[in-house]
Amino acid sequence: NTRVGVMGHYYNGMLDVYSDITMLASVFGCHFELMEFGGLKKLFDEADTKAISEKKDHFRKWFAVSEECAADDIENSARCSVALDRLIEKNRLGALAYYYEGEGDSDYEKVVTTLIPGMTLLTGRNIPVAGECEIKNVLAMKIMDLFGAGGSFSEFYLVDFEKDELLLGHDGPAHSGIAEGKVGLVPLPVF
Repeated sequence: NTRVGVMGHYYNGMLDVYSDITMLASVFGCHFELMEFGGLKKLFDEADTKAISEKKDHFRKWFAVSEECAADDIENSARCSVALDRLIEKNRLGALAYYYEGEGDSDYEKVVTTLIPGMTLLTGRNIPVAGECEIKNVLAMKIMDLFGAGGSFSEFYLVDFEKDELLLGHDGPAHSGIAEGKVGLVPLPVF
C-alpha cells in the first residue's frame, strides 16, 4: 500500500531499467505518484533558514562529514534535504525513484547535485530512494526495508579473485542499516 514517487524520467537507453507501473501497481497494490523536478525546485526555493540550520546540525550528527565538503555544498544539501522532507510529506510517499538531466540550468543543477545527503537520510528513515529512475529497485529496497534488512541501490564494480572479494558501490543514496559506522558524506568530484 506504499505510495511510490517517480520524479523525472528514465535514464535514456537503459532498457533493463524500464518498468510497467500499471502492472507493478496491480501486482503489489502500490500507488505511483508521477512528479516533476519543478515541484522539488519550488520547495528548495521556499526552504527557510531555521529548517536549513537544523538540517545541517542533523547532518553533523548522522553523517561522518568529510572536511573536504565545501560549506556551500553543505548549505545547499541541507536546503535540498529540507525540500525532500516536505516533498515526501506533501505526497505521503513511502519510496522514491528519480532521474534528471538538466539542460545547463544552474538553478536546477544546484538542486540535482545536492540530492544525495537528503535522500540518504530518507532511505535511513525507511523511505528508500533509487536513482536512474530504478522503480523495480526501489520496490525491492522497500521490501528489504520492511523485513528490517536494509537495502541500497548498488552495482557490481569488480571481483578480486585473489582476495576473494566482490566490490559493489554507487554514487547514490546509502542505507545506514547496512553501513559499518556512520555513512560518509564526501564530495564527489567530476573527472
